[in-house]
Amino acid sequence: MTTDVISIRSDATKSEAIDIFQRYDLLIIPVVDENDELIGVIYIDDILDAITEKTTEDFFKMAGAQEEELFYTNQILKTAKLRLPWLLVVVFGEMVSAFIISMFDFTIRQFLPIVFFLPLVAAVSGMISSQSAVITARGLATGKITEYFKDFLNFLLREVKVALIIAFVVATIVGAISSLWLSTHIIGIVIGTALFLNVVIAAFTGGLLPYISLKIHKDPTVATGPITLTLNDIIGILIYLGSATFFLKYLKI
Repeated sequence: MTTDVISIRSDATKSEAIDIFQRYDLLIIPVVDENDELIGVIYIDDILDAITEKTTEDFFKMAGAQEEELFYTNQILKTAKLRLPWLLVVVFGEMVSAFIISMFDFTIRQFLPIVFFLPLVAAVSGMISSQSAVITARGLATGKITEYFKDFLNFLLREVKVALIIAFVVATIVGAISSLWLSTHIIGIVIGTALFLNVVIAAFTGGLLPYISLKIHKDPTVATGPITLTLNDIIGILIYLGSATFFLKYLKI
């Protein structure tokens, strides 16, 4: 008789059931209670339905939306009510960004072209952050990345190493172009330094947030949407204008 049977507790979550089926390539799994007594079974066709539902749910969360919107196609107010909370998160987050920009009023007035590159810095850091967050969240969901901190740390260090290469290439290109455009190498150094730091930090925070979400028992996919993008906008603007202020005395105005 087989005594070491892979099973799942009756109080397990949908994600845990999906993870067990994928990890062990099962077609059926017994469901047991707290006394390890059999109370039912789960078949693979049930799990396939659950995977479809979970994937759809994850896509909505990454976009800061909700699946209920599909049922309110003709009810504008209800749809707006579902989307509004995430948009308010972005609004208040970007208000923080606006406050940070106002703190560097002196730097901006001394060298106005600094503002020209703010959208570029925000876009690049947001993109790299989203990539790291999506890869991490998906890896945690499928079991490709384990919850053990040591294993996750190795993955995060890999993401940072990739970001270092990307950051160097992007910072060099943008720094050179901005230097030629504005006829001063100092502005190229400012832009390049800010971009380099932003890309590396964005990759780190993008990879870390889904793991933190999982540890506090929240869905990791939540961290791949508006929260991550808004947070990286704030950090990116702070680093960019902070770098500009540091180099301000060298700028040829």
